[in-house]
Amino acid sequence: MPTAYAKEKLGNAVHSLAVGTGTIQHRLLNAFISMSALSDRDFQGHDEALQDWQGIFRRATAIKTGSEEDGYYKTTLYAMNDDDASKLARDICALESLIDYDD
Repeated sequence: MPTAYAKEKLGNAVHSLAVGTGTIQHRLLNAFISMSALSDRDFQGHDEALQDWQGIFRRATAIKTGSEEDGYYKTTLYAMNDDDASKLARDICALESLIDYDD
C-alpha cells in the first residue's frame, strides 16, 4: 500500500498542477520538485501504482543531459511539447486518484 508520505507528496503535486502559474512545463517542474523525495519504496505493495510511478518518473527524466544546476527534470520537462506535458500531468493526477481511491 502506498505510504501516507506518497499520498501527501502526490497531493502537493496535483495542487501545483491545478493552481500553479506558468506553462504546463513550469507547473510540472514544480510538481516534480514537490515529489522529488519519493521513491519506489513509497509504492510497495501496490503494483499498479508502482508501475505508474516508475513510468511517470522515467518520462520526467528522459533527457540525461543539461547543466547540473538545472537537473534532469527541468531539462526534460522544458523540452516537452504541450501535448506530452499535459499527458504527463494527467498521469500524475490519475496516480494520485488511484492511491486515494484504494484507501
